[in-house]
Amino acid sequence: MRLLICIFCLVSSGLSWAEDHFEVVHLDSVTSEPESVAIVDCTNPVSLAVSHKRQVVIVELGVGRKQPEAFVVSPNGRHHLTSAQRVSWSPGASRIAVSRLHPEPGVWLMSAERRSEQLLDRAGRHAVWSSDGRAIAYAREVDGSQAIVVHDLYEADYDVVWTKPDSKNSGVMPLAWDHVGKCLMLARPDSENGCRVFVHGHADSSAEPTELSIPESALQQLSGGWVDGIPVVLAAGPDSKGSLYAFINKKWRRQLELEKLSPVALTCRQDGLYLLRPAEH
Repeated sequence: MRLLICIFCLVSSGLSWAEDHFEVVHLDSVTSEPESVAIVDCTNPVSLAVSHKRQVVIVELGVGRKQPEAFVVSPNGRHHLTSAQRVSWSPGASRIAVSRLHPEPGVWLMSAERRSEQLLDRAGRHAVWSSDGRAIAYAREVDGSQAIVVHDLYEADYDVVWTKPDSKNSGVMPLAWDHVGKCLMLARPDSENGCRVFVHGHADSSAEPTELSIPESALQQLSGGWVDGIPVVLAAGPDSKGSLYAFINKKWRRQLELEKLSPVALTCRQDGLYLLRPAEH
C-alpha cells in the first residue's frame, strides 16, 4: 500500500505546496497562543524537527528534485544538511538520526555539525530518537514481517517491540515516543486506504488511546507526539491545511482553534508543540 510509504517521501504528482514563506511557531499547550520561532523559505515541506535548543531542521521536496532534502534553519539563512525522508534530534541536540531511501538508504546518525556520519541500520526507516537518548525506534523487516524495533545505542542491538505478518501492515511506522520513553505512537494502513494511528507499549493497555482513523483523502503527511501527556496527531492533506487531533477525555477530538493556524507539519517536545505553518497566516 503506497499511502504510508509516501507520507514522508511524498510522490511529486500529489504535492500542492509551492516555494513560499513558512513560520515555525511554539505552543506550550494545545490551548496556548503561538510564539514565533523562525521564518524560512521552503518548497513542499515534508517534515519538521526541533531540538531542545530550538535548532530547526526542515525536510522539503524541492522543485525538480526526486528525493527530499533536509536543511538547517539559522538566523543567517538555511544550510543544506543531507538527503532525508525524516530527521530526529537526539535529546542533547548533539546528533541527528537521518532516515533516507536514496542515496545510501537506511538509518544514519549524524553529528549536529555535520562532521561525521555513522550507519545504524541499512534496512531501517522512519527513525525516532527516544526522550532519554538511549534508543532509537524505527521500522524494518524482521524475519519476513514488517516490524517496529527499538535499537539500544548502548547495547548496539535492537529488540522487536511490534510486528504483524499481515501484508496490510507493510507501511507501519513510528511517529513519536512519549516523554518517559515507555510508549510509541505508530501508524499503519487500514482497509479503506487511509491509515490508523495508535499507541503501543503502555503498561496498562486499557489506558491506551483508541485508534484514530484518518481517510486517505485527508492525508498526505502525518506527524504526532505528546503535549502535557496528551497524544496529538496532525494529518495534513493536499489542500495545504492540516487537521489536528488530541486525545482528550478518552476521545480523539479535532482541535479547531489549532486548525486555524493551517499547520502543515508538527513536532512535539517536552516544552510543548512546534508547528510549521504558512508565514502569511
